[in-house]
Amino acid sequence: MIRRMAAKKITIQGFLDEFLRRHEQMPDRPFCWLLGSGASVQSGIPTGGKLAYQWLEELHKMEDFENRSIEDWATAECLEISGFDYRNAAGFYPWIYRRRFQNSPEQGYAFLEHTMGGAEPSIGYSFLAQIMANSNHKVAVTTNFDNLVADALSIYASAFPLVCGHESLAGFIRSQPRRPLVAKIHRDLLLEPKNNPEDIAEMSEEWENALKRIFEGYTPIIIGYGGNDGSLM
Repeated sequence: MIRRMAAKKITIQGFLDEFLRRHEQMPDRPFCWLLGSGASVQSGIPTGGKLAYQWLEELHKMEDFENRSIEDWATAECLEISGFDYRNAAGFYPWIYRRRFQNSPEQGYAFLEHTMGGAEPSIGYSFLAQIMANSNHKVAVTTNFDNLVADALSIYASAFPLVCGHESLAGFIRSQPRRPLVAKIHRDLLLEPKNNPEDIAEMSEEWENALKRIFEGYTPIIIGYGGNDGSLM
């Protein structure tokens, strides 16, 4: 029988001290960064949860001919989303995205390009860029489509990263990269990013093999990731 330990909470200062100890004493066990949409909020990009509620409001305006409140209208039956709960709409992001743009996938891509196009790296990304460029904690795995990590590395650290924005590039990922690595497991913004439930429910073999190599050598630090992605989880 495997005994599972309860999750342990530590303070921010305790985390920073532990990070520094690992950095100094265990160079063979570096950290990597697992970034979700919450990591880009300070750069002006809405979280997946905020976008989900925005798309529900747009659908409500287009489809509710009875002038109900959005809470009464947005039901599992009306949206045809099994188990849907308006109070937890963020957890249904992929299904809401599909429902909103099912008749025009190109409109969905255009929306994402417009939303993320003018974003600039926040101060948090500048710190991350310095760490990735100047230490062995060089790997960022992200479900995001934006270019904030790569932009920050270029702007703040004068570093040129390997950006894998498509599963066809995953084979170029090394277990011990010499330069910063950005692995976009849902693809890049301009390469038909994956948003629909069926797209993110299963992970491609290319990414599965690449992530195995990464997580065998790196301990992930998770920032702004809600766990709504079935394949990565």
